[in-house]
Amino acid sequence: MMNTIMNTYQQFAASPATISTANAILAGARMVQRCVRLHNDRAHLNELPDHMLRDIGITRSEIMSITSFHGRDASRRSRT
Repeated sequence: MMNTIMNTYQQFAASPATISTANAILAGARMVQRCVRLHNDRAHLNELPDHMLRDIGITRSEIMSITSFHGRDASRRSRT
């Protein structure tokens, strides 16, 4: 019984190369997902009128930087 379990495990166990490849694919998928989300966020923010943007604490000129990979400039973050 134990030999059968060990043989099955060895047959289906992922090698370090397989794990590395899977991690790289997963990281790429996450990056694509983040790009799509940022694109959608940018589009939604650009649709808002200026008074609503002011209500959430941003200006229209900041939309592109806020919806980039690096996010909002740290100097603009509230210090509460």
